[in-house]
Amino acid sequence: MTLFELLFNDERKIILSMKKVKIFCISPCGYVYAEEYFIGDIPYHLLRKEVINADYYENIIEIFVKWKVGKRKWKN
Repeated sequence: MTLFELLFNDERKIILSMKKVKIFCISPCGYVYAEEYFIGDIPYHLLRKEVINADYYENIIEIFVKWKVGKRKWKN
Protein backbone atom coordinates (compact mmCIF):
# COMPACT_ATOMS: atom_id res chain seq x y z
CA MET A 1 0.00 0.00 0.00
CA THR A 2 1.33 3.45 -0.85
CA LEU A 3 1.22 6.45 1.46
CA PHE A 4 -1.38 8.05 -0.81
CA GLU A 5 -3.65 4.99 -0.56
CA LEU A 6 -3.27 4.91 3.23
CA LEU A 7 -4.11 8.58 3.80
CA PHE A 8 -6.74 9.29 1.18
CA ASN A 9 -9.11 6.34 1.23
CA ASP A 10 -12.73 7.21 2.04
CA GLU A 11 -12.79 5.62 5.51
CA ARG A 12 -9.99 7.76 6.92
CA LYS A 13 -10.61 11.14 5.24
CA ILE A 14 -12.64 12.56 8.11
CA ILE A 15 -10.41 11.14 10.84
CA LEU A 16 -7.18 12.44 9.31
CA SER A 17 -8.35 15.80 7.99
CA MET A 18 -6.80 17.95 10.74
CA LYS A 19 -3.88 15.82 11.91
CA LYS A 20 -0.16 16.20 11.48
CA VAL A 21 1.81 13.37 9.97
CA LYS A 22 5.39 12.49 10.84
CA ILE A 23 6.92 10.49 8.00
CA PHE A 24 10.00 8.36 8.61
CA CYS A 25 11.83 7.37 5.41
CA ILE A 26 13.98 4.30 5.96
CA SER A 27 16.76 3.54 3.47
CA PRO A 28 17.99 0.02 2.64
CA CYS A 29 21.18 0.83 4.62
CA GLY A 30 19.15 1.61 7.74
CA TYR A 31 19.34 5.41 7.63
CA VAL A 32 16.21 7.19 8.85
CA TYR A 33 15.02 10.63 7.75
CA ALA A 34 11.95 12.18 9.41
CA GLU A 35 9.78 15.22 8.71
CA GLU A 36 6.40 16.50 9.86
CA TYR A 37 3.65 17.64 7.50
CA PHE A 38 -0.01 18.51 7.55
CA ILE A 39 -2.00 16.09 5.37
CA GLY A 40 -2.39 18.55 2.48
CA ASP A 41 1.31 19.53 2.45
CA ILE A 42 2.89 16.10 1.90
CA PRO A 43 5.12 16.18 -1.23
CA TYR A 44 4.04 14.00 -4.15
CA HIS A 45 7.25 11.94 -4.17
CA LEU A 46 6.49 10.78 -0.61
CA LEU A 47 2.88 9.85 -1.44
CA ARG A 48 4.22 7.25 -3.88
CA LYS A 49 6.35 5.48 -1.23
CA GLU A 50 5.44 2.04 0.10
CA VAL A 51 4.20 2.07 3.71
CA ILE A 52 5.92 -0.25 6.18
CA ASN A 53 3.97 0.70 9.32
CA ALA A 54 1.61 3.39 10.62
CA ASP A 55 1.04 4.31 14.26
CA TYR A 56 -1.97 6.50 15.12
CA TYR A 57 -1.80 8.78 18.15
CA GLU A 58 -4.16 11.49 19.41
CA ASN A 59 -2.27 14.45 17.87
CA ILE A 60 -0.03 12.89 15.23
CA ILE A 61 0.31 9.90 12.96
CA GLU A 62 3.74 8.32 12.55
CA ILE A 63 4.23 6.58 9.23
CA PHE A 64 7.26 4.55 8.19
CA VAL A 65 7.94 4.28 4.45
CA LYS A 66 10.57 2.53 2.34
CA TRP A 67 13.12 4.76 0.72
CA LYS A 68 14.18 3.02 -2.47
CA VAL A 69 17.45 4.12 -3.97
CA GLY A 70 17.22 4.15 -7.74
CA LYS A 71 19.96 3.04 -10.09
CA ARG A 72 21.46 5.81 -12.18
CA LYS A 73 22.58 5.29 -15.72
CA TRP A 74 25.74 7.21 -16.47
CA LYS A 75 26.46 8.54 -19.95
CA ASN A 76 29.95 8.02 -21.35
